[in-house]
Amino acid sequence: MNEIWNDPMVKEALSDGRQPWDIALLPCPVCGKLSYYNEGSHFSCRFCDKSFYVVSDEAPGPIEVRNKVYIENLVRLDDAVDDAEVGP
Repeated sequence: MNEIWNDPMVKEALSDGRQPWDIALLPCPVCGKLSYYNEGSHFSCRFCDKSFYVVSDEAPGPIEVRNKVYIENLVRLDDAVDDAEVGP
């Protein structure tokens, strides 16, 4: 786990009152670490500093788009972090 609750965008979303089940994360196709995803057409990894076009198995996007991440890999914050990881 990459301590996703320390991601600045996750912290901001939580401080804005969003619930963990409403915060989307995607794993980076390069490094595999989770980063905040604003549920738009693009995703950026805060670790690799790379951006990706978000596609799905049903709509894989243009063939020439090489930097892509699949929406099917989306996880919610509440599924990615358990109470033991966050601590008291």
